[in-house]
Amino acid sequence: AGCASGEEDACQAVAVALDLRLYDAGAVRVLRVTPPGAPVGFAEAETRVAVHGYALDDEAGAAGGGAVAYVDLGSTAALRFVGPAVGATMRAARLPDSGRADAVASVPYVSPAAAAGAAASSAAEAAVRVDLAVSLTLDGAVFADAPANFTLYRAVVDSGAPVGGPAGGLSGVTLAGSGFVDLGEGAPVCRYSAASGAGSAHVVPASVASDSSAVCGPPPASAEAGAYVVALSLNGGYHYQLDRFLPVTFEVYTLGEVAVAGAQPPGGPAGGGTAV
Repeated sequence: AGCASGEEDACQAVAVALDLRLYDAGAVRVLRVTPPGAPVGFAEAETRVAVHGYALDDEAGAAGGGAVAYVDLGSTAALRFVGPAVGATMRAARLPDSGRADAVASVPYVSPAAAAGAAASSAAEAAVRVDLAVSLTLDGAVFADAPANFTLYRAVVDSGAPVGGPAGGLSGVTLAGSGFVDLGEGAPVCRYSAASGAGSAHVVPASVASDSSAVCGPPPASAEAGAYVVALSLNGGYHYQLDRFLPVTFEVYTLGEVAVAGAQPPGGPAGGGTAV
């Protein structure tokens, strides 16, 4: 429209400096999520995940590298969770370490009822597993290919056996229940905590035998004799709280202090059936 006479200074062009970062969105990769899953029903503030991956860089690749950290564009990074019970939900992410390709965000809240409705079965004590695809965007618009998986589960522990074993022995605890999920190597672990509350807890590897059985490794040889409370985590020790965990105790005893003084009755019929 032009400038009025005497107002030329007000019509001068304004130069704005912008820090424009260019990157190849197709080179961003997501490898895994930590933890790989969590129990349903936790508030968002209590369940956070870190996405780990890398970005490809042509110059670094030519120099023999190739993998670089994610590009921090400010406040535009986000994780998108897609799956039953959440639809397609975005959560703002932060890049905590400029030297690594990590992005951290909260997991959308999913109630136990919503998870049961999203799973194949909604029976009151049915196992619940809801898998979510997790994608990363650095600019808030373009998402990395090949999302990682995050699993919400509802696991129940009903009992454990045996109830004890010798110190330094090979006796672990087999937990029976429902809804156990195997989230990969190193994900299931068990914790032995002294029933007295004294001393430090012992965390040992575990394995998921089936959706109704998990096996805890034995307490370490350093565990002192006494009673321990056994707890199971299916996501690498991030959460030990399951949907219902009936108290499971394990008694560690010193084998050398165990002696058999006698047996009653001293005998019985060859057909068996006699309690000793």
